[in-house]
Amino acid sequence: MASRAKLGVRVVTEVQFRRWYRAAAGAAACCFLCLVGVTILHEEGQNAWKDYQEAYRDTLASRALSALQKESALEYPVEVRQMSIPLIRRTDRCVSCHVGIEDARMRGLPLPYRAHGGNLLASHPPERFGCTVCHGGIGQSLNRKESCGAEQPDQLHVPFVSLHAVESSCGRCHLTVFDTSATGMPTLLRGKLILRREGCLGCHRVRGKGGSVGPDLTNEGSKNLRAFDFSRVSGPQTISNWMKRHFMDPGGVSPGSSMPAFALPDGEIEALIVAVRGLFSSTFPPEYLALPLLKELKGVTAPVGGEEGFALFCVACHGQEGRGREYGKPPFGVPSLANEDFQSVASDDYLLFTVIEGRGGRMMASWSPRASHLQVQELREIAGSLRSWRSPFRPLAAVGRAGASLSQGKELFGRACAACHGDKGAGDLAKGINNSDFLALASDRFLLETIVKGRSNTAMPSWSRFTDRELGNLLAFLRSLQKKPVQSESAVPVREGFFRGDSVRGDSLFYTLCSRCHGRYGEGDLGPAILNRDFLTAATDGFLFRTIARGREHTPMFGWTSQARAGKKLIAADVNDVIAFMRTAPRPDFLPPGAGTGNPAIGKKLFQELCAECHGETGEGKKAPALHNQEFLGAATNGYLLATITLGRRGTPMPSWGTGSTQHRRLSAGERKDLAAFIRSWQTVVIRSDALRR
Repeated sequence: MASRAKLGVRVVTEVQFRRWYRAAAGAAACCFLCLVGVTILHEEGQNAWKDYQEAYRDTLASRALSALQKESALEYPVEVRQMSIPLIRRTDRCVSCHVGIEDARMRGLPLPYRAHGGNLLASHPPERFGCTVCHGGIGQSLNRKESCGAEQPDQLHVPFVSLHAVESSCGRCHLTVFDTSATGMPTLLRGKLILRREGCLGCHRVRGKGGSVGPDLTNEGSKNLRAFDFSRVSGPQTISNWMKRHFMDPGGVSPGSSMPAFALPDGEIEALIVAVRGLFSSTFPPEYLALPLLKELKGVTAPVGGEEGFALFCVACHGQEGRGREYGKPPFGVPSLANEDFQSVASDDYLLFTVIEGRGGRMMASWSPRASHLQVQELREIAGSLRSWRSPFRPLAAVGRAGASLSQGKELFGRACAACHGDKGAGDLAKGINNSDFLALASDRFLLETIVKGRSNTAMPSWSRFTDRELGNLLAFLRSLQKKPVQSESAVPVREGFFRGDSVRGDSLFYTLCSRCHGRYGEGDLGPAILNRDFLTAATDGFLFRTIARGREHTPMFGWTSQARAGKKLIAADVNDVIAFMRTAPRPDFLPPGAGTGNPAIGKKLFQELCAECHGETGEGKKAPALHNQEFLGAATNGYLLATITLGRRGTPMPSWGTGSTQHRRLSAGERKDLAAFIRSWQTVVIRSDALRR
């Protein structure tokens, strides 16, 4: 002890420590009691509920019709009132101020004495729903500024809902997005229709369905002010004002946003705000929810049809008329789906694959069932709805050669067909169609169906936009190239059941004998695509039998029943087995690229010279779509690439390289193949999709 004293260390005894501790504890207790007292006095001064109840009591007394009524009114107790609703975990003390909400005698009086307007309380009794379910705010508070004074980010967990937006609260129990049967709530339902019409679900997911580019809106109505950045928003700091400014100028409010601005009148903007604020992932008991909403929350919705799906998920980018957005202008470019040339070269497979897989790294997200929660059949119908911009296929019985003009047919052939088939139909980019064996065997129906429908996933586009007269003229010109008389398919010596072959044996024969020229999946290589569904629809069994059995002169296709190759010669039964396989061949779960014989090294030089300015030096897309994209290359066969290069896209900067113009030279068939080969060289993966198996 002495040594510590010498060192200047003060020694505190246990008795002294206890005295100091008691003094400090007493001072702290006094401070706490003072703070509590000040708080109570502050609350008494801030809370006006007593004044409101006393004024309500005086109003009842003044309106009494008898002395007994007046005496009863004056006995009205002034006290804290509250409604506890355990089912929805709410305790609301709003009725401590709004004491007259169910008193019809209070109609016409100012707030907070006024009776609740309308007949809503008849179906929504306060003792079952409370007040904050609809009006927001902090129900347990007796302080007006906290409970319903304003949307204050530092105080309120649930913002107070102003009267002009109060219908948004109806969304907790009633708002469905995919069911349109609800009635009433005019502003909320109008906003829902606008949300559906403007394609908001193309980027935003709601209750599991929708896009993934933007944030999920399923529980948007539950957000408080702390979830919003007001640093770039002028005007009042309310959720409604933030949303209004965001809809009008998304990039200005949220820098980096790719969301397009809404050019809507103020009334529609306000209705859309109400609908978005009405989106909740409700935690209420089922008995509080409307049946359509309960089903939707459980993922039970009616299948989305094609046109409805396009309106819900696609129009925000592609537009109501499918015109897309111009490349090179903000916020981003979108290809035109309604473009006639695009419709003529894009196959149903291309459209479905693109819808399901999207475009990696681009605004077009994947809509696969796993990503969008849409079923494959729904996606098929959406992809199918895109065909509304293609000239419809029609019966061709009215197309005849009577009165057809050979000269006009020749002119049309030179304008539309020669870029691929050559000036005289001898073949260039595509196979020759002046072959005598082919024209002798091909019926008028076969030729017309081929012209009108094209060959999906090949370089043969659809020419459904031709009129009946143009088709008749073209048919007359094709027949003028024919050197042999028409060989009726009925001339094939058949008996009943003649074409009933064994598809299993046919598979083996096709693989060993046919795939070397036509491709493993019949997609075409040195020979044409013969497992193509458009070809098989147009070709009869007789057409197939005669072609396989007798071949085509002046082509590598020899007659398998008359000429032996590598010691192999087929009999009629073998041919029928091959035909049986062709009719039933399973489709792969990816799109085989198909024939491609170009030189990618030469194609690279052509690309840098002719294409890089718009598509980018590495195909990344600048003023035109990205070509160096694995999802695009998975959807686009070599035939699609060749057809697009050849035809171009009228109405866009993409020229026709198959015909040329005053601004662009014409590319030869070899150059077009080289260019397609270079673009194909960017493909590094094979993307598979079970939806293609059909």
